[in-house]
Amino acid sequence: MPLMNGLTAGRILKEMLPAVSLILFTLHGDLLPVSDLRLAGISAVVSKGDSALRLLKTAEDLVKLSAA
Repeated sequence: MPLMNGLTAGRILKEMLPAVSLILFTLHGDLLPVSDLRLAGISAVVSKGDSALRLLKTAEDLVKLSAA
């Protein structure tokens, strides 16, 4: 992202929409400490190397959790 990274965007989005689950879609998810992800409000991480089905499944799982 040209103006900010995903963690900064996550923090801003969580401030604006605290009930929304956020998925970080990244090439570098394994390099980020879990504590940093949680502080940014990230609910799940999906690698860009994973299939599109993995991203969809993760989104579906988060929707089910929020509906429960």
